[in-house]
Amino acid sequence: MNEGPETIICEVTAQRIPRENAVQFQGKWVGAEGKAILLERLRSGTDEPGSLVTASVALRVSGFIVDGVLFAGIYFAIGYPTGWWMGMVTIEDPAYDPSVQMTLGQAIFQFVMNSFYILYVATMHWRGGRTVGKLVSGTKVVRLNGGELSFRQAFGRSLCSDSLTILESFAILTMVLIELADPTNAPGLQGLFQKILSTMSAVVSSLILVNMVSALVDTKLHRALHDRIAGTRVVRVL
Repeated sequence: MNEGPETIICEVTAQRIPRENAVQFQGKWVGAEGKAILLERLRSGTDEPGSLVTASVALRVSGFIVDGVLFAGIYFAIGYPTGWWMGMVTIEDPAYDPSVQMTLGQAIFQFVMNSFYILYVATMHWRGGRTVGKLVSGTKVVRLNGGELSFRQAFGRSLCSDSLTILESFAILTMVLIELADPTNAPGLQGLFQKILSTMSAVVSSLILVNMVSALVDTKLHRALHDRIAGTRVVRVL
């Protein structure tokens, strides 16, 4: 709000300050003291008029589930008719055959789809801070100061969040390629392959649990591990 050509009223402290000392921050004209107050609100997640409001863990999880269901639908729609989909087959299943190896097409499909998911999340967060799941849950990813993410920051956050998944699919592809190159070693590689997948699956499950605990312990901003690494937070869009 302008009060003259030389001064301005800080919209946080309501103090008159020289215009040359004022800056626009989150759409407000503020001075140094006002900016410090706004930054503290961001750090604390205080629900103040015009400030950011921290998204609850429940909202974050709901957005993640929506994105997961969307991705699973695309995965199944492409993978099932082409035969690239890897269905769960147990020992009790009549279709179980321990001699059957994963095909190269299935391994490539796993790697491509996991890579696509990471790029999807990174691009959506870069372009607007919101995936489809976050649109549905009413949440958004921002920097700690409330700014938009750069592509590098968005990609790094997405990669941190799903790094073990992409490594798992890369391990699958590598094993299949090795088996095709040297079929005589396939039985031994199959055992090693199963151990690697079992280990990585356990680590992925543990990481998901640690992520949830990390977000719950941080009662102010609910930041998960990938948020801490990337310097981001998830807020509600009112």
